Amino acid sequence: MIGSQFLNVGASTKDINDFIIDGSDLLGLDDDGEYQTKLRVWTGTGYQTYGWLDADDGTNNEAPDWNNTWLLNDFSDIAIENMELGKGVWISVGQVGTITLAGEVNNNDTYTIDVVQGLNMIANPFPTTISIQNIKCDLAGLDDDGEYQTKLRVWTGTGYQTYGWLDADDGTNNEAPEWNNSWLLNDFSDLAKITLKVGQGFWFDSPTAGTVTFTK
Repeated sequence: MIGSQFLNVGASTKDINDFIIDGSDLLGLDDDGEYQTKLRVWTGTGYQTYGWLDADDGTNNEAPDWNNTWLLNDFSDIAIENMELGKGVWISVGQVGTITLAGEVNNNDTYTIDVVQGLNMIANPFPTTISIQNIKCDLAGLDDDGEYQTKLRVWTGTGYQTYGWLDADDGTNNEAPEWNNSWLLNDFSDLAKITLKVGQGFWFDSPTAGTVTFTK
């Protein structure tokens, strides 16, 4: 079910208009010609926004070939955007409904993606749920002040739950060697125990460029 909120959808390798193949429950333009359903792709510094036309929008605007299609935000053309496996997107919807997604099924046991310094929107690349502890990286853990340098933020529906990364020595230095190379609660009180759903995306805040590896 999709409600009137932002949701993360993990993207597979598909063009944007092959990625969502059934959006019959999604609202198109309102009476003022504004998109009611939007998809936002993080570029590394900001969002690229696309809008959804429903079954009648294109017809009403003399562009019937654009019905049930994602368009550029300025309504000038059909959107062209490759949805990359392991990356996430935001979908903002105006009513409860369902959508059907299509893409390549990743049958590998591991999957590695590159991340840039700063914010990255990534997603569970597997057709199964995974533990947060099945996500590993080659990035820094705590700084000299004991603050997390690498963070993972999961949208709860009303806000974010933040988790921090401990690298190979952080737990040892803090008398918790069993926590090395693990995700912890933001207050450093325990290991994170959440699972990520199929296609669930999240923010990954990286101190430097590096790689992130998912394992089933």
